[in-house]
Amino acid sequence: KLGETSVALNGSNGLKVPWHSSLQFNADFTVEMWVYCPASLTTGRRFASHWPDHHYNNGGQWFIRTTSDEADAYVMAFGGVGDHSTSGEYYNTNAWNHIAVQRDSSNITVYINGTQRIDQGCRTGTTGSQQDITFGFYNPPAPTEFTATGHYFDEIRISKGIARYTSNFTPVTDTVGSSATGS
Repeated sequence: KLGETSVALNGSNGLKVPWHSSLQFNADFTVEMWVYCPASLTTGRRFASHWPDHHYNNGGQWFIRTTSDEADAYVMAFGGVGDHSTSGEYYNTNAWNHIAVQRDSSNITVYINGTQRIDQGCRTGTTGSQQDITFGFYNPPAPTEFTATGHYFDEIRISKGIARYTSNFTPVTDTVGSSATGS
């Protein structure tokens, strides 16, 4: 999408960001990326996730994945308040889609292609415990739920300490003028 390269997913690979104390989100954060979707989404495939060993009930676990209902493009879970699905097909096939997931105080919001699709209350525990953040698969004791072959990821950005978006926006389509804020 931006620049010369992207990450190709083949149904059995992905990216793992090893846990580090700097990734213990104890306040606002934003995780965003461009995803190329070659066709209709395949059920139950993880785009991004963090599943610490104390996970769901205290606010530490979050993920975004495809749903079992193709009319609902994505499902987001965060902080022990259940799964929240988008309603409507907001992704584009054979095209790049921008996905942004963030915690803003006690809410999680999900933007797809710059339009807010989920705004839901969440618990405010940390995303603590020493578990990796993964892109393209789910990483409990053994990797599973790989994103299907033909998907590509680009411009993955993790921002700690800031919820970048407060309303609908136009996703950045070039790297000129982009700057990091937060830590």
